[in-house]
Amino acid sequence: MTTDRYPIVVAGAGPVGLALALGLLRQGFAVLVFERRTRLATDPRATTIQPPVLEALADLGVLGAVDARGRRVTSLQYWDWGSERELLANVPLNAMRDVSAYPWRLHCTQPDLCAVLHEAVERELPGTVQLGSRVSGFIDRGDYVEVQVEGGGRPRTVRASWLCGADGAQSAVRKRLDTPVRQLAGVDTFLTCEVATPMHQLRGVEIGDAAFLFTALGPALFMRMADCVRVLMLVDPEEGTASTRDPEAVARIVFGADSGVELRNRAVYTVQQQVATTWRQGRVLLLGDAAHATLPVSGTAMNTGILDGFLLAQALPHEARVEQWERERRTELEGRVDANALAAHRFLTADGWIARKNRRDYLTALGRNPTAARAHALRASLLEDRT
Repeated sequence: MTTDRYPIVVAGAGPVGLALALGLLRQGFAVLVFERRTRLATDPRATTIQPPVLEALADLGVLGAVDARGRRVTSLQYWDWGSERELLANVPLNAMRDVSAYPWRLHCTQPDLCAVLHEAVERELPGTVQLGSRVSGFIDRGDYVEVQVEGGGRPRTVRASWLCGADGAQSAVRKRLDTPVRQLAGVDTFLTCEVATPMHQLRGVEIGDAAFLFTALGPALFMRMADCVRVLMLVDPEEGTASTRDPEAVARIVFGADSGVELRNRAVYTVQQQVATTWRQGRVLLLGDAAHATLPVSGTAMNTGILDGFLLAQALPHEARVEQWERERRTELEGRVDANALAAHRFLTADGWIARKNRRDYLTALGRNPTAARAHALRASLLEDRT
C-alpha cells in the first residue's frame, strides 16, 4: 500500500484530517489517523459546503454520497426581518456556472460529512482511523518523525514520514511545537440551534434554503437542511447573551411569537480570527483549525480546512511542493479569506443607521445588476479568485 518508508500520521479525524487521509490513500500512501475521541464528533458544527470543496469531494470520489445526505442551495436571500418582513435581495448561484461545475452550495452537517469520509477511508484501508488514540508527543528525527501515541490499550511509538496536525483550534500538535499564533481582527460569539422540521414558510412568508435575516437583535442565518432547519445567531457577550440564549427569545425573534417551535442541539461558541505564523516545522505540519481560525461566515472555517487537506495530499508526495503549499495556503488565508470573512461579518452586523442604510441600498441594487450579483455570489462561495 505504501509508496514511502513510513506511514503518514494524521492527528485528528475531523473533516480536514479525513480528507487529507483519503487523498493520500487514493495515491497509494499508507496513513494512520489518530483521534482522541472514541467516536466521530456528533455535536452541531459547520453546515455549508462551498463549490471548491464540492469539486474536491468529487475528485475524492465521495461527492455523490455527501450530496445524498445534504440539501442543495441555489440562491442566497437577504431579509429585513422586522415587523414588516421584506426580501431585500435574492442572489442566484447559477451565475457561477461558467467557473465551477457545481454552482451551488450544499447544506450538509459536519457529522454527516465526516461519516462519509470515514467510510471511504476505511474502505481504502481498514484500520486507518484509530479512535480513542491521541498523539501525546513527537520528536522530529530529520528523516522521520517519532510519534508517541496513547490509547488503544497501550502507549506506543510510531515512525512517520510526516506528522500532520489536524487536531482543531486547541491543537496539541501546535502547542507541542510552541508555534506562535497571530491574532487577526474579528472576534464574536455565536449561538447555533436546530428545529426538527424543514419548514418552507417563516412568519407567514416563503423563505429560501439559505436566508440572512436582519433582526432587531442582529443577524440570524436560516439554513434549511435535509431534515431540519439550522439557525445561527450572533450573541453579544455583554448586552444580549442571556436573552439570546433563551430558546423562547430565539423562537420569538426568528420564527414568530406564536410559532411553538422547539429548539434543539443548542450550543454557544466564540471565535477569534487567528493564524499560526508558520504551518511547517521540519516534518511536522499544521492545517485546518490547528493552523487558522476564521469567523463562521458561510462555512469558511470548515471549507478552507478541507481545502488545506485536499491540497496537502497533492503536495506531500513531492517534498519540494510542501514548502509551496505552506506558503501559498497561509498567504491566501491571511490576505484574502480571513479579510473576506471579516468584511462579510461587518456587512452582516452593520452598526449604525448609516451603515444599515448602505447595506440596504447595496442589497436592493443586486436584483437590478446581474454583474454585481454574480460578483457577490463568487465572493460568498470562495470563488472570487476565478473572476
